[in-house]
Amino acid sequence: MHCGTDGVPFCSEAWDAISRYIYSTIYINNLAEDIIRDAEAELEEKEKHRKHKMMVNRTLGIGILKNDLIYILLEKDAQKQDKLFQQIL
Repeated sequence: MHCGTDGVPFCSEAWDAISRYIYSTIYINNLAEDIIRDAEAELEEKEKHRKHKMMVNRTLGIGILKNDLIYILLEKDAQKQDKLFQQIL
């Protein structure tokens, strides 16, 4: 059977690509949520005396993660990789 024939909407390669995309999106969103929660906890600790609560910009946090994560993953030196990761936290 070929892709798109005999009631087969996707070939296995296409389904693998789609599932990798879905899983990677879920992973990135979960990672971003963890980083945002850490930032919110840190901000809450620092800003206890303020009348109005400051908020973490979630969109900015996700954008930074998406832009910088590829450089962190491609870095071969473990010390540089750790330093880059600490910079986005």
